[in-house]
Amino acid sequence: MDDQRTELGLTWREVAALAKMTYEGLRSVRNGSGGIPKLTRRKLETALRWPNGEIDRILGQPGSVASADIPREWTPDELQQLRQWSLDELIEEGRRKIKTHGERYAAQWLKDAAARKSEMLSREDSPL
Repeated sequence: MDDQRTELGLTWREVAALAKMTYEGLRSVRNGSGGIPKLTRRKLETALRWPNGEIDRILGQPGSVASADIPREWTPDELQQLRQWSLDELIEEGRRKIKTHGERYAAQWLKDAAARKSEMLSREDSPL
């Protein structure tokens, strides 16, 4: 979680606020004090812009769905950035995702990003 938080430029207090939880509650999760309720895992994934199931995958939860198999929601800011990126910039971002999340996540991210970029370009090319 720390690598993702750092990549997003967030403090732990900001992550707690985005996850709609107390800072103390987040500290308990980070320190491994007890299990993490499913709703809390989903809120943290949203705050950290991770796909649903990513925390389960990281923790090796039995029966967890691999995060690469779950479509993720894109924020308006991410979609705006995607609109502006060239193909080379998109590939470079995929390389950064490999370093921070691993190849499987990066491959799914690139697949999703390419599909969304293609959809955007198709809309721009189609007559109104």
